[in-house]
Amino acid sequence: MKAKIFNSEIPFYELLNNDLSGGEIFTVKSEGLKMTEIEMGDYPEYSEFVDTDAFRDILRAEREKLRYGDSKTVRISSFNINKSKGVLEVGFHPSSYSVYKAFNAIKHYPPQIFYRDAGHGLYEEGTSDWLDTGITGNLIRANHCGTGLFIDCAGPGGVRVIVGMRPNREIIDTHRLFRTYSASGSIDLDDLTPFEGVLREAREEINFEADASQIELVSFGYDSQLGYFQFSFYHRSELSFEEIVTGAKGAKDANEYTSLDPVAFSAENIDRTVRDIAEAPWEPSALWTLVVLVARLILSDGAKKGEKSGVTAARIDDFRNKLEKEIKNRNYESNFKIFN
Repeated sequence: MKAKIFNSEIPFYELLNNDLSGGEIFTVKSEGLKMTEIEMGDYPEYSEFVDTDAFRDILRAEREKLRYGDSKTVRISSFNINKSKGVLEVGFHPSSYSVYKAFNAIKHYPPQIFYRDAGHGLYEEGTSDWLDTGITGNLIRANHCGTGLFIDCAGPGGVRVIVGMRPNREIIDTHRLFRTYSASGSIDLDDLTPFEGVLREAREEINFEADASQIELVSFGYDSQLGYFQFSFYHRSELSFEEIVTGAKGAKDANEYTSLDPVAFSAENIDRTVRDIAEAPWEPSALWTLVVLVARLILSDGAKKGEKSGVTAARIDDFRNKLEKEIKNRNYESNFKIFN
């Protein structure tokens, strides 16, 4: 099912931590993410579709539009979550960024050109059903793969903040004008795992270095607006926000964003945390990841205080309710599609 900030859904299907009422946030360490390459030929319905003349024509047109060239990426063909073992198994095969763009372009073509139904939905029909199976290879969808990292660091006065990024819409290839992760991007075929992919993005975008053992996967899901899977990571840094901003200057891809922003990350001052998150619209997966991270922060704070589970759960609900209301009060829906 789609993630809900509180009562209202966003266009993102969370697969790791959809239910935040259980008193535990599930995470995956680097050794728990198992990536297995599978031949595209094992999925004949998909491979035959992308080999049609109609699709190839669109693919060629989209490739020519790419300002910075095409890149080799990965397409998710299956996934399986074993929470008791802390393992996420993911099957994939090689793809390209232009394939992802071609599938998004198909949405704007007359429906009679392409075969589609609930089982092969180019749109959203049947999404929750096939996500329940974990078998995605034969679906006529891009199943592109993105990754993002949120960095938790010391802000002014020693309070903890999350680093948010405002993408440069003149450079980033997206129609969205949302705020997003501290660093993010597509997973390249050369990346050994999404852990390595997000650390590469952090180096390229903000000159930030970390080891795979120092970050954790806190969200994994599917963006139903743009049709891609997203791996979302968290890292607690010993650096200050100012040190991270200063270090980011001169990064290889520093032109991909206009600013880095401190976002309050406090269970003690939840109203400020809500205001900072709601101050600007977020990419759906990034917004949900923030909800997960703040919920975990409240759980940790409740445990330190010896709170009863019901009290802590009520605090999490209060945070989510306030955040949803604050986002709606800012009336972003007239310019951004945040809620369904």
